[in-house]
Amino acid sequence: VATQEYVALSERLGEALKRLAPLRKFRQEFEQKAAAKTAFHAIVYKLSGAELEVEK
Repeated sequence: VATQEYVALSERLGEALKRLAPLRKFRQEFEQKAAAKTAFHAIVYKLSGAELEVEK
């Protein structure tokens, strides 16, 4: 009986992990996009300062 319950729970866990995998990937991609956006804004800020110096 315990073995059957273990197998059933193991199958349910496997199914839950399959459903969670895309969400975990989405979170990682979201964090990477946020970091890239921050880096992009920093570069734009530095370049705008350099552009003002060139115009002088």
